[in-house]
Amino acid sequence: MHQLSSVYGRLRSELKEKLSETTDDEEAAELAALLKSVKSYDATHEISETLKIMEGEMFLNLAEKLDGIPDILNVQNPDILSVQNGVVDLRTGHMDIHRPAYMCTMLADVNYKGLDYSTPTIDHFLGDIFNKDQARIDFMQLLWGYSINGRTSAEVLVFLLGSGGNGKGVCKQMLETTLGDYYGVMSKDAVVKPPRQRPPSKGAATGYLAELRRKRIALTDETSPGERVDLGLVLEMTGGGKVQARALFENNSAFRFSHTPFIQTNYDPEIPPTLAKQPNIERRLIVVRFPNEYVTEGMFDASNANHRPADAGLKDLMETAAVREEFLTFLVKGSCAWFADPNSLKRHPPAVQAARDAWLRKGDKLQTFLNEHCVLDVEPSLERPKKKSR
Repeated sequence: MHQLSSVYGRLRSELKEKLSETTDDEEAAELAALLKSVKSYDATHEISETLKIMEGEMFLNLAEKLDGIPDILNVQNPDILSVQNGVVDLRTGHMDIHRPAYMCTMLADVNYKGLDYSTPTIDHFLGDIFNKDQARIDFMQLLWGYSINGRTSAEVLVFLLGSGGNGKGVCKQMLETTLGDYYGVMSKDAVVKPPRQRPPSKGAATGYLAELRRKRIALTDETSPGERVDLGLVLEMTGGGKVQARALFENNSAFRFSHTPFIQTNYDPEIPPTLAKQPNIERRLIVVRFPNEYVTEGMFDASNANHRPADAGLKDLMETAAVREEFLTFLVKGSCAWFADPNSLKRHPPAVQAARDAWLRKGDKLQTFLNEHCVLDVEPSLERPKKKSR
């Protein structure tokens, strides 16, 4: 309905503009008659009647009724994003009007202002939480930008780590309110498992996988201490092939994931060090640590380099329409940068590489124990003891 109303609204505006500019009486009469014949389409009844006629042409009614068709519609063109005022080409940053040919059944509830739109609020916020580390900010723009398309070719699993009150929650809120239908909440069962937990029984419902269908960004919030990354599921989720999943009381269905998984937590999940060093696991891991802690006035310690005064109104500000429009431009710029250089996500800036290496070292319990409780010989050698003569 919104699309039809927008199209007819633009047509009326164009006709009125031409009518005001013409000096030819005959042309003016034709334009006036044409303008009169265009229905207002402000009435729900008129729009509904038109949609009934167009259902067969637009393929929308059938798409909603047949299992699997919505996936085809949204995944067949992963390089577009449907927003309030049009459809954004994530490869170029250009926007087109809504058209039935795009067959979009999802919507990001935000207007797109173009690549040249200024983003001062976003720039200031990210500069503050990442201590003006431009390399890390640029990498996050690239990472989020890649994630808003429906591709999984980069095969990445992202961990956002750090103590509470450091900006992770605000970033999550910005992604959720900006991306709308394209954003998904991912159950932690999809990526981590508690110690000694048994795998699901054969044929059991896997709703935590089924609910990720058609999402672009899927985020798990807050794992518990001691939980371990399920590397088997990680490989399945980021491998690009079809997976089998079943929601509760439904049949199994096969589909391809279209999302990038993000694990956001205050507690570093554990990962088996021997498995993490395998090339097919190691190349998938991206670890971003949020360094600061935003505290109230009573808790603020000026001698702590990581302490920042908390802004009570920050979350509300970042949810406003104006800031969401800034953030969408920021994301689309990142998407265009990734399409220009698809290998760019493999080049981690120093802070990201250091966070990843430190996290993997922390998972090696034996090495951690040796480092903390033993004195190691810097030049170890092993000599066979000499046999005593009888």
